[in-house]
Amino acid sequence: MKNMKKSLKICLIIAAILILAALIGHFWTPYSTTDMDVSLKNAPPSWQHLMGCDNFGRDIFSRVLNGMGTTVLVALLTVGIGLIVGTVLGSLVGYYGGIVDTVLMRICDVILAFPTVLMVLVFIAITGTGKYNIIYALGFLFIPSFVRMSRGEILKLKEMEYIKSAKVMGVSNIKIIFFHIIPNMRSALLTSLVVGFNNAVLAEASMSYLGLGVQPPDASLGRMISEAQNYLFRAPWYPIFPGIVIIIIILTFSMLGEELRDMENAG
Repeated sequence: MKNMKKSLKICLIIAAILILAALIGHFWTPYSTTDMDVSLKNAPPSWQHLMGCDNFGRDIFSRVLNGMGTTVLVALLTVGIGLIVGTVLGSLVGYYGGIVDTVLMRICDVILAFPTVLMVLVFIAITGTGKYNIIYALGFLFIPSFVRMSRGEILKLKEMEYIKSAKVMGVSNIKIIFFHIIPNMRSALLTSLVVGFNNAVLAEASMSYLGLGVQPPDASLGRMISEAQNYLFRAPWYPIFPGIVIIIIILTFSMLGEELRDMENAG
């Protein structure tokens, strides 16, 4: 138990540092992320440019910071859409049941049956590429998972004695759902939020790598790796640093999700 608490604290500290760095990078960077300097083309790491420069002479450290900000923003908005819409829908259909519950769950099953990348490709083919289109597409695809999670939780919680007592006292169903049941789902919601954030980061990086997400000149970790492919041997620092940052983010939030899930199961 002590080891689990310690590992959870470590994950939370690293996650906080990553989020803080992303927030800083979204508003401020040491150098401009778009200004080019031909004299610094593919320059190696130095005290002036800690991660070197790319093929356009742009500071990689600044672009990694800014790319983290973009990735975190996209992931938060994506998971936010899934969390809010999915939790409300799942809670309502789980509480009331009936034909709407059955139809909605079958729709969710169909959406979840298709690979995420394939569904995003279909969405992008209709709406076009871009950061906000990726947010809408991924947000829509995250809704079914939150619907299933919240529905499962509400099916358990609505049979609790305090819910039955609230009904006897004449408390309205809507108030029971939003003030008595959903607040008691916070542990499961937090775990799903962390796991969803991790998946959203990976999905955004994958879409940007394929050229379907964030578009130039905006910085994106996935886009940077895609642009750096042709310079793997001439300027290996170009793909390595954004790749390392993505790996750290994914591993940190994967471990954090596991720790939170273990804590939830233990509780």
